[in-house]
Amino acid sequence: MGLNYYQIKKKVLQARKLVIQATSIAGSGHPGGSFSMAEILGCLFFKHLRYDPKNPMWEERDKLVLSKGHASPGLFSNMAVSGYFETSEMQTLRQFGSRLQGHPDLKCPGVEFCGGSLGIGLSYSIGNALAAKLDEYFEGREDVEVRKMFGGLCYMLSSHMCCGIIGETLIARVGPDSYSDCLAKQHVKEMDFTGKAMKGMVCVSPDGIKQDSELAAWLGFCEKFVKTLPPKKQKDKK
Repeated sequence: MGLNYYQIKKKVLQARKLVIQATSIAGSGHPGGSFSMAEILGCLFFKHLRYDPKNPMWEERDKLVLSKGHASPGLFSNMAVSGYFETSEMQTLRQFGSRLQGHPDLKCPGVEFCGGSLGIGLSYSIGNALAAKLDEYFEGREDVEVRKMFGGLCYMLSSHMCCGIIGETLIARVGPDSYSDCLAKQHVKEMDFTGKAMKGMVCVSPDGIKQDSELAAWLGFCEKFVKTLPPKKQKDKK
């Protein structure tokens, strides 16, 4: 949007007023936490972020991830001023059935993340960015399917698991023959969620894929192994 200082300040004051009104009507909420980030959110919403209130799922949008979910009134107020919904809806804050709850909820248009646990937004953001890079890597591939698995995302190649994301970690399927060599690399560890490691699968931390070339190398390695597997029989669709 790129407003100047005085225009942004006016928007910030409007958002602050909505926070006070909403929390007063609700009789609860966190105006202090919302006020502490008022200017930051004002600069983000009205100077830097790319978004379309009429099309919240616009693919080219920037994503704002708020870890301290208790400060949702501050987020909601800026979204209202930005045009995601009418400012009068702020009066439904924390009410049963409202889209504006005590913490951000995905039922509210424009909310990207259900924040709450302080700091959790960092790992979520890294994982989100990693998923965008994997989507770009596999873009246009008809033999690739994305599924939800292990509490994260799994990228299937010809119905075989190829790689995945859990939190901020890349899950790489490297196969049994290369398993030991891959574990010997820096920033790599076993995939062990149950006390028993899954042979042929490794976890690569963010430090191991800082460069796009490092990520591409891991994805290429996974793809090369999966292509050696026999094709799976497709189930008949009823």
